[in-house]
Amino acid sequence: MRIHSGLVLLLLSLALLLAVAPVFGQGDFTAILTFDPYPSPYISDWENNPAIGQALITNGTSGTVSVRAFLTIIHDTRGKIASANSRVFEFPPGQVTSLTTRDLIDDQTIDYDHSIRDIAVRTGRLPEGKYRVCLRLETESGTLLLDNQCVEFTILYPDPPYLVFPADGESITNAYPIFQWTPVQVPVGFPVHYDLQIVELLESQTPAQALGANYPQYRNTDVTSTSLSYPVDALALQTGKTYAWQVQVLDDKGFPPSSNNGKSEIWTFRCAIDTTTPIEVRQLAGHVYDAESDLALGSARVVYRAVERKISEGDTTWVDRDDSLVCITDAAGYFKFDSATYQSYYSLSTSRPDYQPVRLAGQGYYLADNTTNLKIKLNFAPPGSRRLAGVLKDFFSNEPVPNAAVEYHVVEVQTVTDSAGNSFFRYVENPRKKLTAITDARGRFEFLQAADSSFFSLRAANPPAYLPAVDMGPDQRQVGDIEDYILLIKPNAGSITGTVRTIVGGKTIPVARAVVGLTRTAVVSVQTTLFGRTSVQTEVRIDSAHASAYSDTNGNFKIQRVSQEKPSTVDITYIQLPFVRIPIKIVTAFASYSYRITVNDKRYRPYLSPDSLVLAPGENTDSGEHLLTPRSGAIVGRVLCDTVGVEGATVYLYQTTYRPPSRNDMERAAGIGDAKGGLGATGAEGG
Repeated sequence: MRIHSGLVLLLLSLALLLAVAPVFGQGDFTAILTFDPYPSPYISDWENNPAIGQALITNGTSGTVSVRAFLTIIHDTRGKIASANSRVFEFPPGQVTSLTTRDLIDDQTIDYDHSIRDIAVRTGRLPEGKYRVCLRLETESGTLLLDNQCVEFTILYPDPPYLVFPADGESITNAYPIFQWTPVQVPVGFPVHYDLQIVELLESQTPAQALGANYPQYRNTDVTSTSLSYPVDALALQTGKTYAWQVQVLDDKGFPPSSNNGKSEIWTFRCAIDTTTPIEVRQLAGHVYDAESDLALGSARVVYRAVERKISEGDTTWVDRDDSLVCITDAAGYFKFDSATYQSYYSLSTSRPDYQPVRLAGQGYYLADNTTNLKIKLNFAPPGSRRLAGVLKDFFSNEPVPNAAVEYHVVEVQTVTDSAGNSFFRYVENPRKKLTAITDARGRFEFLQAADSSFFSLRAANPPAYLPAVDMGPDQRQVGDIEDYILLIKPNAGSITGTVRTIVGGKTIPVARAVVGLTRTAVVSVQTTLFGRTSVQTEVRIDSAHASAYSDTNGNFKIQRVSQEKPSTVDITYIQLPFVRIPIKIVTAFASYSYRITVNDKRYRPYLSPDSLVLAPGENTDSGEHLLTPRSGAIVGRVLCDTVGVEGATVYLYQTTYRPPSRNDMERAAGIGDAKGGLGATGAEGG
């Protein structure tokens, strides 16, 4: 039976996957259960998404273990309502295994309270209330691996309808007003309808007493939309009388699918229809758009009111009259009023969830004839009203970072299933629900309109000195105010360390006070534009001295704050011709950097490291040992007479200069030159 399988899946899905909370096992077994602590009460939601959560189980032992899971669900007032166990699973050693609820439930072992099943079959929902789920893991032979670990979750029904128009206590001048209320949030495909009831409020009655005792002025028990225009054929509303009204939402079986038994609050309105003066009307229509994206906004509420212009001591004010018309925009953002007051100033108040309301009124809003092309634009509303404050710090020095831009986003959690059937969570920033701030001199930032009970992300940027930073994930969830958040950002620079040494007497020793430099090779792309045509991008290598440091007594050196900034520049130069100057646009972009160590010291020969280094931004890179060759050295030998050493001999060392041989030198060496270095006669004797 479909409702039976759906109920089982719902109950036991809740049992396994609850709240992002760690569960620690005995010995080397651990588990992490992940799920929303306020799950949907609708079984259809669970049938459409059986992998709504996951369990991550780690076998930290050295061998494969056969494991069975045991589950129990307890209601706060009904007691134990369901229990089950899984089939046996094989968990390999040292691995983390991801399992969904479908993996862990053996349908043959399910035992549940039949009263809960009856409620689910009739309504398609679980009862409201607090639940507790407990998980236990045992080996196939019954050895306890993970003792009962319990977590609470709550089933909440959606809010009932909220009345919108006519407002509570309002006087209406329209004989056929439009009654409007908010929809109830139910799953797609879950059919609901509304019961609208209007009764006359008699003297000394409360609105609740009137609805319970009086015969309805009008009642419609099968309204399928969230608005209804008072019918022309209904009992006419009487001028001077007060009426009470209420809406109740019901499903197709007649059960209320929301809290408060599906009933809205009770509002009243007073009928103040003017039956003496005819009013000439015109049409007023237009569209509502998103101010940023220019996309049409459906389901926006537009309220029309005639406006009186009042002038007092030179100041003009625009005062709304009591009567009003209400329209909800369609999917194309379109609204239309067919009975706007002719030759009158007017106001339009527009609102929509997640957007800031807008009221248009003043000199430019006068209805002189039919108007059909009004455009109303709404700006996105702030995410909430909670405070999120903290400090931005340097990742390495822990010092505050001032004058940095910090951006806040509301983050939505999505369940994703890969091709292998594994489910995991993905955190996605909502680009519309964002806030921005600049850190002060102490690195502090503050947001006063953060969303409550919501995941969030923080991004920080302070180019070119720092790399972009982002905090986002399961730990970034705000409940209440946050006062001391610490956001870390890495500098867009690193450091290079190493050691310089030399060889003396066959041993390597450190070189102190050596000037160690850093040569940077930049790969630069250059692109030129002439007469509107862009040349092919070319790459150029540029070498430059970048930084330096001294070695210490142990020969160690550290070159700090090696910049990784890769700027782009745009230059305009000109070619001057006789009668015209032609501009050339040159775009230069640094693509990559590499570094080599240099040593320039009078004591040693110039040194350039043979290998290039690629520096990771914000991190320390060890360049290793660099061996230097001294500029001066020693010549060792022996003075012998035959084979006997000569003691006390004076040995001289001369420095000679090499001169390339001249032509005479080469001729004499070949035996063809005369005594003066000239050529001899043919056949003559010559040296």
